[in-house]
Amino acid sequence: MSADLSPLELLRLKRELAEEARRGRPGESASRARSDPHARREPRPCGLTVHTGTGCYRGCLYCYVRDMGLTEARPYPLTGPELRLAVLLNPFYVPGRTQLALGSITEPFLPETRGRTLEYLDALRDLGMVQISTKGPMGDPSPLEGVSVLVSACTLRGELEPLAPPVGERMEELRRAAEVTHACLFLRPIIPGEHQSPLLEMASGSSGVVLGGLRVTAGILERLSRVMDVFEILRRLRRPPRGREQVPVDCSDLKRRLAGEARRAGLTPYPAACSANAAAHGVGCRACSMGPCGPEPPEVDPGELERLLEELGCRPRSVEVLPGSVRASVGARPRLALHWLRAVSLRRVRVTPLRRPSSRP
Repeated sequence: MSADLSPLELLRLKRELAEEARRGRPGESASRARSDPHARREPRPCGLTVHTGTGCYRGCLYCYVRDMGLTEARPYPLTGPELRLAVLLNPFYVPGRTQLALGSITEPFLPETRGRTLEYLDALRDLGMVQISTKGPMGDPSPLEGVSVLVSACTLRGELEPLAPPVGERMEELRRAAEVTHACLFLRPIIPGEHQSPLLEMASGSSGVVLGGLRVTAGILERLSRVMDVFEILRRLRRPPRGREQVPVDCSDLKRRLAGEARRAGLTPYPAACSANAAAHGVGCRACSMGPCGPEPPEVDPGELERLLEELGCRPRSVEVLPGSVRASVGARPRLALHWLRAVSLRRVRVTPLRRPSSRP
């Protein structure tokens, strides 16, 4: 997917790809794609999550999937061509710019999900900016070529990840993947009180390390307390979680320390998964406070951005391109404007919705 396409060219490309994906789909198949959440869910700032399955039975103590009741693994119901169509029908998705992140709410390489994962990778790879996170086992890394790969590990203690592959095996898979594609250690979650520095030495030969935070629920805290002292975690919470509510743990100082250790070990530290994905695909981004990431993003013309918003039905009133950011005011579809402007400019975006004038005197 060319990084040189203009905003209007990206919109035309998306429409052509969607029509191509729709062509030849039986009515029932196309209907499944249109009605699927992938066809309408708004991307997070780091991209659109793609579910290769639901549920995981590996029982990692820090994982929120258990609190969602998803302890049985099942492949996602859409076929690869249906998933591709659903993504292209998503109004917020921009090909080659919106990141696609596989590996949420399941382990993509469980026996139950592996086939669907490989099918989805084959269906999405040419759209660009595809990333997968996994504990494996991945097996042959050749199907991962051109994909940003994150191999998750956060501890050498097996009791925290009772049914996951041994960390040594994961690190060997990480090195093999790094021979064919951009592959990083995903040091997530960073757990206060846990000795995680040895993992950086074990990731030697990889493309870098992504430093991921920790979010806890009441259930996660209870499970962790069975095998470790959670005082340091509790001390860093702004407030205790209630039930299944996920509350972030402040690990900023630990991230800084581990980033320094990574550099000394010859690894590139990335502040977030999306940063590694951008690096894997040679894209520069300034869209959030974790950046700047990579090279300078492409130049954007405010007049073309305004024409893009007109084509999207956002009724733009003004578009302003500033150093590192874009501002726009629109009379309709502000969320759509936000996602497209962020994706095509790769900068911070502020969209102001204009109020309709009151009919009252």
